[in-house]
Amino acid sequence: MSRFTLAALGLSMALGALVGAPAPAHALLTGECKEVELQFKNETGSKVDVPRQGHRMRNKGSLESWNKLELGASKNGLANGSSWSSVNDLTIKCVSDAEFEIKWSDAKGDHTKIFASVDISDKKAVFTLK
Repeated sequence: MSRFTLAALGLSMALGALVGAPAPAHALLTGECKEVELQFKNETGSKVDVPRQGHRMRNKGSLESWNKLELGASKNGLANGSSWSSVNDLTIKCVSDAEFEIKWSDAKGDHTKIFASVDISDKKAVFTLK
């Protein structure tokens, strides 16, 4: 092991002792926000389908790029005026300005919208589909 690696390990252990157990390495790089309720409100005027895959998320201003977002399930035929939720563990930090790219489809075709400055610090996000 190099001196740098040993020094970094020592610093990590010292900080971990001060603030509790250290976070997993992937959480330090990408963030980890567990059990976040993602609510989808349909205000399109028709039924919509929200796929399980194809969505993305990121922390605003972060060096990392978009991360994939896969919902717990898909929702087909969500009626206008209705809402549906999926609880997910996210690979971004729980912040007040997260960004999400959400996909859905309706009778008019496929749609993609970027929701900026989404507050997930309270472990909940609401996406209004229009």
